[in-house]
Amino acid sequence: LFPLVMFSNIYRTDLAQVFNVPFLLTLLALVAVVVTATIVLIPRYFHDKRQQGSMIQAVIRGNTLLFALPMVSSISGPENMGLASFCVGLLAPLFNIICVVELEVLRGARMRLWPLLKSVGRNPLILGALAGVLFKVFDIRLPQVLFQVVRDLAGLVTPLALMMLGAGLRFSD
Repeated sequence: LFPLVMFSNIYRTDLAQVFNVPFLLTLLALVAVVVTATIVLIPRYFHDKRQQGSMIQAVIRGNTLLFALPMVSSISGPENMGLASFCVGLLAPLFNIICVVELEVLRGARMRLWPLLKSVGRNPLILGALAGVLFKVFDIRLPQVLFQVVRDLAGLVTPLALMMLGAGLRFSD
């Protein structure tokens, strides 16, 4: 269902309005700072390479889709979700690449470009965002009834994900 969130949010957005080059460059610079700091600091506190990989991924790959998008929606309204979804769609492949490279380096394996690109290209979040951008760029209109189904299913994602997280909690520990 997460790809539907990405598609729905981008489909409803005026891409010309959210495509702000200085903002996007600032976003990428901040990601570079966080990734660099994480890669430098984590090995100082965790010496096992498996733990390093897990910790670096935990920092880099936040639950943006699960927590940030609903926050943005609450603050600015669902009609203003385009920029946040566009950013998640932009960052998802970047985070995938960074994490795969980082895990391969920690494992001591040799990095191969084609499997990495295939893995990134099959990510459902990226596919959902890409579909939303393509529909916008080529001005493809969904029938209203179909768009309502997509929007309603996308609206179920956060409550359903939070319920599943809650169901997995054990209070006996």
